[in-house]
Amino acid sequence: MYPTSRYWIGKQESYPTVLLGYGAMEEDHMTRGVELLARAWFPQPNASME
Repeated sequence: MYPTSRYWIGKQESYPTVLLGYGAMEEDHMTRGVELLARAWFPQPNASME
């Protein structure tokens, strides 16, 4: 995960933005990584973390 601030010229977006670097990962690891990020960033009520 990388900040996107270095790619902006002028006005930046008003909401948080990240760049995910998955170039060297296998597809199943990418899928699991996105699932874990979604659970961390958008937790569901009464959901336990594994």
